[in-house]
Amino acid sequence: TAAESKVAPAKNMQGTVEAELKQGKIVMILFWTPKSAVDSSVRHELQATARQLRGQLAVHVALANQVGSFGSFTRTVQVYGTPTILVVNKQGETASLTGLTDVFSLKQAIAEAKQAQ
Repeated sequence: TAAESKVAPAKNMQGTVEAELKQGKIVMILFWTPKSAVDSSVRHELQATARQLRGQLAVHVALANQVGSFGSFTRTVQVYGTPTILVVNKQGETASLTGLTDVFSLKQAIAEAKQAQ
């Protein structure tokens, strides 16, 4: 389902993200370290947010070293630590959230991304 996050393979994900944006979705990409308790908590919060928004949000989960697989969406983004969430709006503009993030903060970032459109 749309609420399930997808673990990004180490391939070009730019086309996938572009297709989701064309469908009117906000895209969130979580770069994480699976062994980190904080990163796992953020992943859980992100999945809960996606479930609540029922198809309005596309979620991808990738390792920090997979930043380049998202093409132009991450070309100017540096992931210095995990967890880092990139929020991509319909114009392809990207904002980032770092550190421990909850559902409220994620929904706020989504609202801001929608307003920027």
